[in-house]
Amino acid sequence: MTRYARRNRGGALAILLLAGRGTQAQSVRVSVIDELNQRPAPGAIVSLLDSRNNRVTQGLSNEGGRLVLKAPGPGTYRLRGDRIGYAGTTSSPITLARFDTLSLVLKLPSTRVDLPIIEVTSRSTCERRPAEGERAAVLWDEAKKALTASELTRESKAVLLEVSQVRRQLALNGRVLEEHPSGTFQTRVQPFVTLDPARLHQAGYIHTQVVAASPAAPQPTAEPGSLVGVVTDSAG
Repeated sequence: MTRYARRNRGGALAILLLAGRGTQAQSVRVSVIDELNQRPAPGAIVSLLDSRNNRVTQGLSNEGGRLVLKAPGPGTYRLRGDRIGYAGTTSSPITLARFDTLSLVLKLPSTRVDLPIIEVTSRSTCERRPAEGERAAVLWDEAKKALTASELTRESKAVLLEVSQVRRQLALNGRVLEEHPSGTFQTRVQPFVTLDPARLHQAGYIHTQVVAASPAAPQPTAEPGSLVGVVTDSAG
């Protein structure tokens, strides 16, 4: 195993460890930090770019600012790091030999991105205004970051959700008659889903349930001329 440390001139990337050959495919272990406070940067979008600047894979840094990217093969790559609301950075080239694993530190800029004001008018004109196109591009870049981060979070199941379920008894006018907790659970997938719209259209959107009164669970008093529906949140 060969150990060495190297920093590029821009300071954006530090190579900490080059592991010897093994049985695993070549990969990059990335620690993402803020270059100003040197703290981990969770939720950063990190892409692995090939020699033609094409993205070959990407991932989202976890709460400790870490992630692993697997390269499709040996070659020369660069890392691209982006955060919502901040300027991004691209590292200097790194070389991955067959079966190599690199552990890297990627420092992200602390420069905030100021979103410009976009004014929309209905007047049609053929006049070219490059500056307005640049402002729109800044907005689109930030929106793209948010959409990409959301999709990566969904795919990687990186976020642990703690879900609290509540059972409510509602009047048909929407007024809450009774509410109490019905349990909690943790999940990394979407906890609730909606029913098929076609099924709802056919069977109806509201279902009423008659609940027998008992000393332990007395029937709530409904308003005159109304029905009581029991609505239960359920996991999908």
